[in-house]
Amino acid sequence: MKEIIFQLKGRNFSGLSNDNQGKPIVLCLHGFLDNAASFVPLAPYLSDYRIIAIDLMGHGSSSHYNDGHYYQLTDYVYDLYELVKRQHWQRIILIGHSLGGIVASIFSATFPELVKSLVCIESFGPLSESEKSSALQLKASFESRLKTSSSTIRQPQSFDAVIKARQLVSDMAVEHIELIMSRNVAIKENGDIQWKTDRKLRTTSPLRLTETQAALILGAIECDTLIILGNNGYEKLQVARERRAAYFSKLTVSQRQGGHYVHMESPRAVATDILTHLANG
Repeated sequence: MKEIIFQLKGRNFSGLSNDNQGKPIVLCLHGFLDNAASFVPLAPYLSDYRIIAIDLMGHGSSSHYNDGHYYQLTDYVYDLYELVKRQHWQRIILIGHSLGGIVASIFSATFPELVKSLVCIESFGPLSESEKSSALQLKASFESRLKTSSSTIRQPQSFDAVIKARQLVSDMAVEHIELIMSRNVAIKENGDIQWKTDRKLRTTSPLRLTETQAALILGAIECDTLIILGNNGYEKLQVARERRAAYFSKLTVSQRQGGHYVHMESPRAVATDILTHLANG
């Protein structure tokens, strides 16, 4: 996988690619606070495709939004739309993990003419809340923004400290944490470490979709959709499976050995499901 940069208006989309020019494009979108490196274990098994794994804005090596501009689902979807249109890509294949799967599903519903096939890994559509929670959601969001803007960025003391901190909040293997976090930090010549991810990412979203809105969005997806879950993944996704499977017009669900990062833990098995899905689509 080689470094790749796409220029949007005033911003850069960075990522990794296997550089298989002329092959069908598979655009990969990572999860929250992750980056393009999370698809490195999967890429060798998809060698018949041009893999382009991007860092969402604010993540990895991509640009940050300007001060005062926070990260919303609609922004990620627009960024993806601008990228696809500026590159003149047609009928792409989307693979999204977690947050990336949510973005990919909304994009597929919004621009069905641009998407040939959709694969969501440990993701079952956008998060939803009751409309009754709207005021509290807004309050929490604005409070988190003020707190973040008033605080000082605490840089990590060492890369080992970065790894250990991620271990406390993740079910990932150490080698997978190292792969992702090495792209989330910059190590200077003097050995100092700085975060590359935008701290504004940690603020609370101001609004959530209702379940009715989520249902209508997922129902608008026209392409064949594959959802891959880890057998030890997030339990809430198993609940979502029972409730949301009927929203899709063309859906296949598979389950593989692994947790929330099943595509890193069982890349060959996940790739087998993806290749079968694409061959049948």
